[in-house]
Amino acid sequence: MTWLLIVFLSGTVQESVYFSDLDSCLRIASKIRAQNLDPSLAGDSRIWVKAYCVPKKLPQKVDSKEGQ
Repeated sequence: MTWLLIVFLSGTVQESVYFSDLDSCLRIASKIRAQNLDPSLAGDSRIWVKAYCVPKKLPQKVDSKEGQ
């Protein structure tokens, strides 16, 4: 199964990152969420970070010879 890490920065989806195992995705998501701790403790609610791991099927690659 492939896992997609979705990162939201102030409500905007950032770059998509794919992982081959859930543990790696969750570990990175946890590190990203931890970056939001200091601003939220300081009372800055304008910038917030959320990260989620969701299962995802990768699109199938099309062989270029099939279309010929």
